[in-house]
Amino acid sequence: MSFTQAPNVTQAPAVNQAPVTPGVLHIHRMETLQALIDLAAFNPSVGHSVRDLTIALPVNTGDTAYAIRRALRMTPNVEKLILTVSFPLPAYLLGGVTFPGLNKFSTNLPHSALPSFLHRYPSITHLSLRGVDCTTCPIRGVHFPHLIALQCSSRCFRTGIGHGHFVHADDRLALVPVSNEATRTIPTLRIEILALDFFPDKRDIVANVAGTAPNLRTLKLNEKPFPQHDNRVG
Repeated sequence: MSFTQAPNVTQAPAVNQAPVTPGVLHIHRMETLQALIDLAAFNPSVGHSVRDLTIALPVNTGDTAYAIRRALRMTPNVEKLILTVSFPLPAYLLGGVTFPGLNKFSTNLPHSALPSFLHRYPSITHLSLRGVDCTTCPIRGVHFPHLIALQCSSRCFRTGIGHGHFVHADDRLALVPVSNEATRTIPTLRIEILALDFFPDKRDIVANVAGTAPNLRTLKLNEKPFPQHDNRVG
């Protein structure tokens, strides 16, 4: 599904021909976002037909944030949502947004902006959280009983927010590398497949994982160089 130009009233026949079957929509320009809003306002079935929605836009003004929020509210049947925005972020961006069928969610929003939104979706099976804004993850109290795929920073991984069979713990945004503390949370996840990024000074990671994840069937380790600003010695 694609939108290239927002319609006006005289373009009503074209609007009526918009697809009404489940579709995929990727929005990377403000013009496309506005076209979706205009089309869905004229013919709600356009917004209702979207099942897979990606919005990747800079949020530099209140108007842009308002448009994103309006588009989200006009696409209530979304099952997969990828939301990538630039900062600063208005606190109301996800306010009043509801997706009854949401099961896959990926975003770079700071985790402090997500708990109230995520609490409404225990049915999520795939979760990718790319933002990190504090040492203790604010999402630690959110329960995801159906989660089977989790991508997050090692800080979130250590809080044990996942309960599924596949976990990707990504260290690239964390100041503290995967450690014994992190691997001790693995049994609570009951995982069978694990992918871990780790720093060179954590050579004992395999032994730690082996001793704490008896159900593990597949292990993928990705050794990463220390960040350039890292002052670690030895």
